[in-house]
Amino acid sequence: MIKEINVKNHQAYAGHEKVFYFEDKSTKLKGFLAWHNTKFGPATGGTRLYNYASEKEAINDVLRLSEAMTYKCAISDLPFGGGKTVIIGNKKLKNEKYLSAYAKIIDSFKGKCTTGTDVGISDADAIYMSKITPYILKGNSGKVTTSQMASYGIYIGIKSSLKFLLPNKSPKDIHVTIKGVGKIGFELTKFLMKDGFKVTIADIDKEKVKNIKKIFPKVKVIDYKKIHKIKSDIYSPCAMGEEFTPKTIKELNCLIIAGGANNQLKKESLSKEIFNRGIWYIPDYLINSGGLIQIVDELDKSGYNKKRVIRRLKNIGKTVVQILKKSKATNKDPFLVTKDIIASKFYAK
Repeated sequence: MIKEINVKNHQAYAGHEKVFYFEDKSTKLKGFLAWHNTKFGPATGGTRLYNYASEKEAINDVLRLSEAMTYKCAISDLPFGGGKTVIIGNKKLKNEKYLSAYAKIIDSFKGKCTTGTDVGISDADAIYMSKITPYILKGNSGKVTTSQMASYGIYIGIKSSLKFLLPNKSPKDIHVTIKGVGKIGFELTKFLMKDGFKVTIADIDKEKVKNIKKIFPKVKVIDYKKIHKIKSDIYSPCAMGEEFTPKTIKELNCLIIAGGANNQLKKESLSKEIFNRGIWYIPDYLINSGGLIQIVDELDKSGYNKKRVIRRLKNIGKTVVQILKKSKATNKDPFLVTKDIIASKFYAK
């Protein structure tokens, strides 16, 4: 069952085009799908499976995430609009019938939206569902995953920001703290350690921390609730969103924020508070756009092209520098500078 719903009264509503509720009672599948803005092309965005406390919480999440996808597509010059799906439940519900039911729901929109992995939906899940519908993207074209490309984009953004803000420091003198070492945080740690950075990690899942320590014994570990407080050059939040509140912003002890988590700001207005503390916040929808760039390349008429993907990923670094330069010149925080650039793209077409 799929039905369009009105969400204008919800906190995160920002002029979304369409929002749907879907349900398959036989498998206990239920959730929401949102299309924010499709001016530049069909809606696209990952599927998140999460045990939300309420439907209201789930709706607010899908609205915020789909809006961020619009910005992510626009800042990366991709011919798509912002979309997102959230499924209310936990991983224990997942089986072939459950995944098949969801794949059929996505297929029923006949290409008006595409989706792929996110929290709770693995690469294996996406590969299985892609056999049922072409509108669930595998994300492993070129023998690399979306998480690998997402982390590589963050890595490029980090290196570009450091080259601009700390040009005389070498990687061995740079301390990066990473909160959340799931798919993206793990891959980012690998890139940074290979380059000689000093890395401190934290994760609520102790097994993930143990796995990284086995591979990289030099990685330091700190409590999940304290990592944002310790002194570092780069703080990289790669867990769930809404990381930055008035309280946590006062506790930050870093120069640059550059992470893989979506919707890092509890409220967009908080970007100014971060800037006023002398911290450079690289907007999440710019620096973590590598996964999107990787996955939508499957949809190109000419087929997947890894060289094109890498070129677009390197543009993340160029855009980061462009934003930081403009921020310095205008004394305007990088988040607002980025939104101005995105707005100009919409008004220009």
